[in-house]
Amino acid sequence: MEMRGSQGIADVVENIRNSIATVRTSRYGRDQWGRVDRVIGSGTGMIISSSGYIATNFHVVAGSSGITVITPDNEKHSARISGL
Repeated sequence: MEMRGSQGIADVVENIRNSIATVRTSRYGRDQWGRVDRVIGSGTGMIISSSGYIATNFHVVAGSSGITVITPDNEKHSARISGL
């Protein structure tokens, strides 16, 4: 597929890469034997404001008891769900 316009895919990635964050989650669930177990998950989100708001998909954070965001410069921040 050929890109039209002035930007190729590499240019687009370069422009947005500092806006993408890793979203790590944890929750407690039961394993197959009924024991309580900690479940770890992860996904990505896009930093949408300088005040720290990140947009991600609901399934990434659904049911989480803990959320950590890792920014492109590898800083870790505790997070919470602000809106759906």
